[in-house]
Amino acid sequence: MTKMDGHLRLVGYVLELLKAPDTDRLYAQDLPSLLKGRFGISATNEEVEKALFAVAPLVAETTRGLLLSPIVTAEHRSSFYSSRAKLNRAPKRSVAMHIYRFILEELDSIFMDAGSGNGAIAEEMAYGEKRNFTVLTNNLRAVRTFLANPTIRTFVTGGVYDVEDEALVGSRALFDWRGFGCKTALIGVSAISEYYVYNHALTGEERIKVHYWQIPADQLVVPATLGKFRGQDAACFGRLFREESKKAEVSSDEIQSAHNIDLIGKNAHDEWRSGPPVEYDAPGFRARKCTIVIEPEWMIDELYHQNQQLKLELLNTLDRIKGERTRTMVDIVHARIGRDEFFRDYPYLRNDFHK
Repeated sequence: MTKMDGHLRLVGYVLELLKAPDTDRLYAQDLPSLLKGRFGISATNEEVEKALFAVAPLVAETTRGLLLSPIVTAEHRSSFYSSRAKLNRAPKRSVAMHIYRFILEELDSIFMDAGSGNGAIAEEMAYGEKRNFTVLTNNLRAVRTFLANPTIRTFVTGGVYDVEDEALVGSRALFDWRGFGCKTALIGVSAISEYYVYNHALTGEERIKVHYWQIPADQLVVPATLGKFRGQDAACFGRLFREESKKAEVSSDEIQSAHNIDLIGKNAHDEWRSGPPVEYDAPGFRARKCTIVIEPEWMIDELYHQNQQLKLELLNTLDRIKGERTRTMVDIVHARIGRDEFFRDYPYLRNDFHK
């Protein structure tokens, strides 16, 4: 290591000191003695200054001294999001790769919902070769990710920032569909049954999910995994069928309300299918079609090889949904991502598979 780059050896230690400072206020001049006392490392003030400059985007100089930037500490604040992001990493990544490669096109106008599945899609968009997306989103994790790609024009909804979900929620997160012509709407779900889609029902999320489900896009895309077909979750926000285009005999206020029961949609549903034992007052979608994308078949075989019974039950649900696709306008597709190319691009995800 040369004298010029000797400061780089300090970077990790400096960040470690900032994670858990010994004092209420920590300044650059304090670091040499702390490095020596805690790690036995000798460093000059000049080396410390260079180390801090190297990690400048990660460190904020404040009236309270040196602090880690929120870019670094966000994971500690959003434990709910980070725990979901760590769950089913390989399936989510394969789905994100498929949606980016085979569904999204350059110059597309996109609405992106919150959630870890859409977070993975945002990463593919930010670091991929395609350019010039226009994105409207309530997903603040995605907004941060899109900073890596200056060709992505990003618009955000209003709303209250839910730290745990990294999203804007509440009534102000609704938007006028007529003001944003959306080609593709990416809507996250936490569970899917044969008839409905569900969410975790976080505070402020219930109403906007219903609103987003009815965006009249060219295509509604749901990033999912096979495990989401186990059944229901806390709140049902949509039906798995496309609403009829004819007008319902309801007032304009009811049409714009996210709590509205779509009478025409319910009648259309009841005409061709008896439905589940419990009926939810949830609307169908208004996009031209809905595509649910799940992990590749080879990945399902590997991840479920020790639980064949569960695999068959979930695949049977998929088959029943796909069997009604001509009426519902809902299709389920496996991500077209081969095993070799998947592990070539994301070799660290091999650890998520049984050996």
